[in-house]
Amino acid sequence: MRITKKIGVTFSLVVFSLFLLNSANVFASSVSSKIGPIDVSGMSKKEKNIEVRKIVDGWQKNDIAIQVGGDEFTVPGSAFNFDSQRSVEALEKLQQKPWYDFWSKTPAAQTDLIVHATDQLRTAVENRIGKDELEEKMDELLVQAGQLPNRPLKLTVDRFDFKDGKVVSTAVVPLKQSEIEVLTAYAKQVNGKVMKPESEFSYMKHFGVPHTVRVGSLMATVLYQNALSSGFEIIERHQALTIPNYADAGYEAVIKTGKNQDLKFTSTHRANVKIQAIVEKNHLIVSFYVAKGDRTDDVRVYAEGEKLVEAKEINRYSKELEVGHEEVVQQPKNGLVVEIYRQITSKESGREKSIVSSNYYAPKHKVILKSMARPQPEPEEPVVDEEIPSVDEEPVAPESEEPPVMEEENEDLSELPNRPTADQLENAELVYSEDDDSYYYIYTIDKEKGEGQK
Repeated sequence: MRITKKIGVTFSLVVFSLFLLNSANVFASSVSSKIGPIDVSGMSKKEKNIEVRKIVDGWQKNDIAIQVGGDEFTVPGSAFNFDSQRSVEALEKLQQKPWYDFWSKTPAAQTDLIVHATDQLRTAVENRIGKDELEEKMDELLVQAGQLPNRPLKLTVDRFDFKDGKVVSTAVVPLKQSEIEVLTAYAKQVNGKVMKPESEFSYMKHFGVPHTVRVGSLMATVLYQNALSSGFEIIERHQALTIPNYADAGYEAVIKTGKNQDLKFTSTHRANVKIQAIVEKNHLIVSFYVAKGDRTDDVRVYAEGEKLVEAKEINRYSKELEVGHEEVVQQPKNGLVVEIYRQITSKESGREKSIVSSNYYAPKHKVILKSMARPQPEPEEPVVDEEIPSVDEEPVAPESEEPPVMEEENEDLSELPNRPTADQLENAELVYSEDDDSYYYIYTIDKEKGEGQK
């Protein structure tokens, strides 16, 4: 009998010890019990309600900043309606055990702090993002608020109508009549595309091989200009060889699949960017949009260092052209050197200036095609011998000019036949001959020596 009583007492002591040990374990394990960010470990239900209400009231005394993309606005903390009682009840339900399971540990548990949006909050958010994603984004916002953060709440807008957004940049290029149909199809492919932050766009991956180099370059050009004006990072871009007729020099982007020339850029915007592309009145118009209220940086794109490269004249020759004929087969067009710069001003980084591209456009020289044939020389006129006057006749000097006065020189005439005497030379007459452009002395000699000797 005594042994039975001892066994009963011993069993009771063991059970009581286990109960005490279990109670200690319960309090030790309850450290991880939380409602939102609020630690309620080891508290009774009443204590939990008091603790949650106290911390929530402290958070609601502040203005709460909300960022939608890059835009930031504030609402009062009272715009968030917290339900502390239901939050505590939700945690209690997670930790509830059967009555007979008194010796097991109280399970660790954590639940969200239940919060609802007031009309004031809904209106403030709707004014920034529109109605398209309002419900989805309100849920996202309330989950963040349930953590009672001491930093701004952040929202990203994935979908919005163009009418609910704002334009960041726009670019336009003219189209030929033959290009309208194909570029209308291209515009439909990219219209409505959303670029997420840090996402990369590749022309070749999005559109594939263009119908022609010009068609591909027209679409690439308006996308490139928007990327420049939006402050995006340009990864790959190729210029034209000569100044294009559809864009200012330095602002075009050329697509050549044979040479693997692509257009690539990365969105550096804080929020999503939506692309609008339409064809209207023989023009391709592409714009980049962001959600209403989204803050954007101030971006300025400009050209500097323009230098003219003058065209030259090049002659080419052809056997096909007639003698003396020529044709201009290429009109001249001057080339250009130009640099494109971009200046971005933001609240975080201040003002930053960088060079985007250095562009050289070769001149188109004037090309003249000339005949290789040469004109035949004119036949020479036959030489007619003029009658030489006889010795007895005195050559007459031209009437138009007087013979120049020549100084007499003492010539050595000792070796000449019938050489004149000094008296004869002194009395001789100096006469100019037009036939052989020479001057002669005319003198008289004795009869036995002949008449009219020179």
